Amino acid sequence: MPDGKNHNIINITVLVIIISGLYSLSTRADIVLPMEFFNFQTISVFSISYLFGTFFLSPDLDIDSSPYGRWGIFKFLWWP
Repeated sequence: MPDGKNHNIINITVLVIIISGLYSLSTRADIVLPMEFFNFQTISVFSISYLFGTFFLSPDLDIDSSPYGRWGIFKFLWWP
């Protein structure tokens, strides 16, 4: 099982691969895709949500972990 740093690197790499793949698919003329999924707003919401899930959500929020510490003054949300 990878540690937290490797897990974050893997998640960011997957996000870059997904966005790059979608961009390359959207520029090809021989593939017809619904373009409502390729606007800036949809891609931004997906990317921000993905990064939020990567850095702020973890199964270890009930212990003193890096994601728990990133919540700052909102740590009380995760108190058991």
